[in-house]
Amino acid sequence: MFKEEVIHSLFKEIDCHQHQKLSLLGGNAGFLLFKYLYQKRYGDLSALTEFHEEIQQLAENSFTIANPTFCNGLAGVNWFFRFLNQQEAVLDDDDTASICNRDAMLEEASLTFLNAGNYDFLHGGLGIAYYLLYQNPAERQNYFSQVFQILKLQLIGQDQGSALAAYDFAGKKVVLEDVNLGLAHGVPSILKFCIQCISMGICVDESRYIANKISSYLVYQGSLQGTFPSMVKNNRYGAMPDSRLAWCYGDIGTGFTLYQAALVLNDFKLKMFAEDILERSCRRRLPKDTGVMDACICHGSAGIAHVYNKMWFYTKKEVFKSAAEYWLDVTLDFRVFEKGVAGYMMYRFDTAPRYENVYGLLGGAAGIGLVLLSYLTGDFSWDYCLLLND
Repeated sequence: MFKEEVIHSLFKEIDCHQHQKLSLLGGNAGFLLFKYLYQKRYGDLSALTEFHEEIQQLAENSFTIANPTFCNGLAGVNWFFRFLNQQEAVLDDDDTASICNRDAMLEEASLTFLNAGNYDFLHGGLGIAYYLLYQNPAERQNYFSQVFQILKLQLIGQDQGSALAAYDFAGKKVVLEDVNLGLAHGVPSILKFCIQCISMGICVDESRYIANKISSYLVYQGSLQGTFPSMVKNNRYGAMPDSRLAWCYGDIGTGFTLYQAALVLNDFKLKMFAEDILERSCRRRLPKDTGVMDACICHGSAGIAHVYNKMWFYTKKEVFKSAAEYWLDVTLDFRVFEKGVAGYMMYRFDTAPRYENVYGLLGGAAGIGLVLLSYLTGDFSWDYCLLLND
């Protein structure tokens, strides 16, 4: 399917690059996550003095991080430390507790975000809450109770379920008429948070209530045209009708979250709905139907391949195996840029669209490497940081 030389090339270029950004999804914590799993596959991690030194340096620098969010701040970096602790690699319990000693501040920051209506996974309150759920959540029962009080108060009632209003970052306000349907920034992330709480025995009744409300809302929206738009604007489906094929927005991320919710909620009808959405999405392969312009996880082919690969593990249906292999091939085909990172560049969607070098986990080379490693090894332990964990 692909040559392991691609993974080696990615590792070599990332390892040689000077990374200054203190973050998980776009900076050095993400690079070290790839480096750890690469060495777990190909080398003796315990012998890597340099790796231990890099972890020590990241730990020291993490005390200077002011941004609390999961994508670009302390919550994501601390998740990485706790991941290493759970892997029994490098950090023991005492080290981890010493490094992650600002979790009380993160609790306060997440509640502040949530009270303002900013539940965004990447840049708001929910990403922080998802980090705090990762390890020893029973010690934070009061905090999680407050989270669910806020979420329940902010539910917008609908005959076909409930959701939370979208948050406008530019205006720093809630837009009551709009609902974001993307996993990266929208209500599917709340659904994932709820089912994770149920699985871990945290605020189970509250979690189940909100999970059922959001699931019903998403099923209704997905049933209108058989696909998920990015946004419902002014309470109208299709005001932003694009349904890209991606982790961040569209059928892949939202459909997969609904599938996992169905398993936790033991909802057969929901399971069939989500599986049908995902199976039909496997037929979408032309660029005009997918919006895929690069190989990254966030909005590119690697993220698609990873979700289909997980669906293959869940269902053993050939349609998902075939789709995963197809999008892995596409990921390899994007390796064409002479000045790219091991041949890869990310397509930047903005006022001046362009390709540029990106090394990070969510939008660049490290994430591509992690997806390729998972395909080889079946190790999905790292994808909690993308809301994709089992």
